[in-house]
Amino acid sequence: MAAPSPQYFNDQVSGAGYYGKVDDLNNWWLDSAFTVPSTELPNIGTVCHVYGSGLQFASGNYNFSVYSIDLYDYSVLNAFNNVDFYTSNGVTMHDSTQLQSDG
Repeated sequence: MAAPSPQYFNDQVSGAGYYGKVDDLNNWWLDSAFTVPSTELPNIGTVCHVYGSGLQFASGNYNFSVYSIDLYDYSVLNAFNNVDFYTSNGVTMHDSTQLQSDG
């Protein structure tokens, strides 16, 4: 298996997509400066670095399977709005991030 590759979620920068939307390709970037848009959504080989509002919802039911998720600043991992999160290497929360769940 190839080494995990990073992608960066930020819905608060110029050119970003819909607020908090996990499956909006316009919210994903290939660099930490958020200047190079991603060409695909994250997958099981992706280390996700999450900024902005965080991973909050998707259009329809969505299985989000990635290598790992790192949350920064005030971002939120919302585990109850039609997105199922799966990681093979866990979730790390930094700064003032939040996990929201319905149970």
